[in-house]
Amino acid sequence: MSIFEYNGSALVAMVGKNCFAIASDRRLGVQLQTIATDFQRISKIHDKLFIGLSGLATDSQTLYQRLVFRHKLYRLREERDMKPETFASLVSAILYEKRMYSRHGFVVRHEKFADNYRMYSRSHFVKGIELTILLICYMIYGSATTDSAAYAFLSWSMWFLVSSWLFAPFLFNPSGF
Repeated sequence: MSIFEYNGSALVAMVGKNCFAIASDRRLGVQLQTIATDFQRISKIHDKLFIGLSGLATDSQTLYQRLVFRHKLYRLREERDMKPETFASLVSAILYEKRMYSRHGFVVRHEKFADNYRMYSRSHFVKGIELTILLICYMIYGSATTDSAAYAFLSWSMWFLVSSWLFAPFLFNPSGF
């Protein structure tokens, strides 16, 4: 299950000639567990501007704080509230800042590679080592030891999985070592 399915929510918005409507669910939950039933997903920027933020609660709260901060700076400098078009450009700029292409969420907090690697080590690296040991034991003691082509045919996908689990942090390393 991905992180996007883990902390979901629903927002619906409609716009009319001189009006708009925005609705959301108020459930804050993790999978089937409900943590709160009064979570605020629709936030007021000023009297004529609202935003609905879905997804992980901490990310949406951080994004809202950044948007309010930028709106206050704009109001201080321009001495007026933001128009919706300007605010839409601001949201787009914040969500995609420092990105060369889309399909990435915004960065809430930068973490060191060592911390990320420790978490990865607990989840995939140890399992990759265990699977490597099992594949070697199967190669030595398995029924396909008489024919190396049969062993390669039976286990090539597992070796590919093991190599991806073991070497992924080094191949896709943003630190570049």
